[in-house]
Amino acid sequence: MNNDLYFVPIIAQAMQETHPEHALRQAFVDITALGRQPAYARGFQQFQEFMAVSVDYFRTVDALATRVRMAELVAETADTVQLDQDPALDQFRRDPRWRAEYERVIAEIAKFGGKRRVELTLMDSAGVAVGSIRLAGSAGSGAISRIAAGTYSLTLDTGWVLWEDTLTEGDLVWAAAFPGRPLKLAADTGEATEEPTKKIELLDGELTLCVFPGVETGRIAIEWRAPGGDEDDG
Repeated sequence: MNNDLYFVPIIAQAMQETHPEHALRQAFVDITALGRQPAYARGFQQFQEFMAVSVDYFRTVDALATRVRMAELVAETADTVQLDQDPALDQFRRDPRWRAEYERVIAEIAKFGGKRRVELTLMDSAGVAVGSIRLAGSAGSGAISRIAAGTYSLTLDTGWVLWEDTLTEGDLVWAAAFPGRPLKLAADTGEATEEPTKKIELLDGELTLCVFPGVETGRIAIEWRAPGGDEDDG
């Protein structure tokens, strides 16, 4: 076995145990012990680099989850109570790591006079904007067309990432999504009128994201319905 990757089978074996969390602790002890031997020195360095990257990844995921939760709480309370009186947001007001972002979202609400507004941008894996949707009032919808296979994220104008996923031809191309089924097109737009391949609820159901397949590319549609609103406000 290549000693440069000696830690991989040790971790893999630990993950197959009945109690992997305990087995992993012992695995790290064994990996470190072997790493003290000259023959495993390079492999141990690669293990340390692997762990550093893993820690950074999970910190990023945790921070993203926190940002999304803050956005959800603000969306839930902005129309019903004073935000500075909502106990659910205390964790962000009091935590120095999140207070700056909390104050920024409060400023956004004040800037628009309390009117609910959503501005969404679809980004590709390179960070390039593919399209945007602006919604205001208490309900509305919009769509971004010509979506090819790839990884995309949907962000608010505050920078919060609400959704990220990899879309395949099976999500975006009708023949791959529904083999053998005829594609019906809307006469005015030329886009598919059938059911979506993906339907995802965001912000506790205020936003619904749907992926629709087309002939060669697909589209992403967003429907917004704020609590207590009706479609006449969009």
